[in-house]
Amino acid sequence: MAPELVNEIEYDNRVDVWSVGIITYILLSGIPPFAGPNQDAIYEAITDKPLNFGSKFASVSNEARDFIRLCLQKDYNKRP
Repeated sequence: MAPELVNEIEYDNRVDVWSVGIITYILLSGIPPFAGPNQDAIYEAITDKPLNFGSKFASVSNEARDFIRLCLQKDYNKRP
């Protein structure tokens, strides 16, 4: 869920770009980029925590990481 949906503000097709970033992250690592023990913790991670590439990304190319960073910009105005 994109930050603008969590914050219940107006959104557009850039939420789909966020989704592509989430799916790509999961496909390359096997884990979600923003996790938590419950829905509130997940929402907090989505809106407040920085994107982190852990050890699962050791063999992932810099280009793939850059793509994910671009898609998962918390400020939707910075997303393509």
